Amino acid sequence: MFKAEGKYPSRNYYYESTINNIHKMNNWPSPMVFAHEEDWKRIRSATSKQVIPRRVGNLTPPVCDATDDLLNQMTKMSSENNGRIEDVMHLITKWAFQNTACFVFGENIDVYNTTDPIHQEFIVAGLEFIKQISLLKPLPIYDYFPSLAYRKFIQATRRMRELGKQIMEKKVVALSEDIARGVVDETRAVGILEQWLIEGKLEPEDALTQACDFLSAGLDTTKNSSTFLLYELAKQPALQDQLCAEIRTVLGDKVNPSWVDLQNIPLVRYCLKETLRMYPAIQSNIRQIQLDGVISGYEVPAGTMVFATNALMSRSTDYFDEPDKFIPERWNKKNKEDSIHPFISLPFGFGQRACYGRRLAELEIYVLLTKLIPRFTLSTDQDSIALFQGTGLRPTKPIPITIKERSL
Repeated sequence: MFKAEGKYPSRNYYYESTINNIHKMNNWPSPMVFAHEEDWKRIRSATSKQVIPRRVGNLTPPVCDATDDLLNQMTKMSSENNGRIEDVMHLITKWAFQNTACFVFGENIDVYNTTDPIHQEFIVAGLEFIKQISLLKPLPIYDYFPSLAYRKFIQATRRMRELGKQIMEKKVVALSEDIARGVVDETRAVGILEQWLIEGKLEPEDALTQACDFLSAGLDTTKNSSTFLLYELAKQPALQDQLCAEIRTVLGDKVNPSWVDLQNIPLVRYCLKETLRMYPAIQSNIRQIQLDGVISGYEVPAGTMVFATNALMSRSTDYFDEPDKFIPERWNKKNKEDSIHPFISLPFGFGQRACYGRRLAELEIYVLLTKLIPRFTLSTDQDSIALFQGTGLRPTKPIPITIKERSL
């Protein structure tokens, strides 16, 4: 399937067509996630430099700061309820928003206590955007039948763009002043939007569209995956102890991990990989293949839409022993004679059209585990969770987690 994706990998299926139609109706540029062919290639080429490992690594300190804020908030909430947090995703969502707003707009938003009216509205609009986009129907009907979900989605999107534009214009003024003083250094910029403006490869309106789209996509997938990971760890105290020991061995007396430290804690990586195997953020990798080919013995002509369903393959006994059990060590190649097939679990996609924000999402979750597990032990009385597939996979009901300060 991936060998036949051609020069311009396409996923032009019904949901993406719906989003593109909505953008055209409102005279907004196409977002990269839903763009196709030359338009997709143009945007991807213009934005690829900002997510290379070196630049992502520079974001480690603000992610550590946001994670400290989260842990302090968890302590505060749990102290009022005997250690129990009734809806851990509620807190994780705010933490993910704080990180993503910093990544994209270079804004340090206090998601728990902010009094800045722009920041307050931006949080509301961003969370409403995520909620409503998952309720849109995959049909081109909104010209004639604007549903309540559609109207709320448009309202949230317009407000998020308005507020994002205010932030962007503030950045442009600051950049202009820096240029006048001759002090611009593109490696200094934290926000991706600011880096795009420095390089000038995207028009401001186009950059704004990509920034808002990336904010929503990064928030949705990270909050869901992080919640699933904490839930699975809460059911395995021995695994938490093992993880804590490995983290403390690498970090020693350090309060915050460095980018290099995070690459040297393999069990943290295994835990994320296992989470994404069991709860893939996107259920299928989709390609409208551009070349005639043969897939699993079937002749598949060019133009065919092919779905490779992560959710089925990664839970199949054909490929994994005990696939419904959370076993991070299965990803340790030293423990297996036969390695896991590299195309069985592709939660971030593959190739040119792989997830743009993969390294950013990994950074967030690595930091979360590295700072949370040495501080708290987690437990839950919820034996199972029901799932809902919207734009991403998420639990249908709140997940309760009980935390307890870990002894040194």
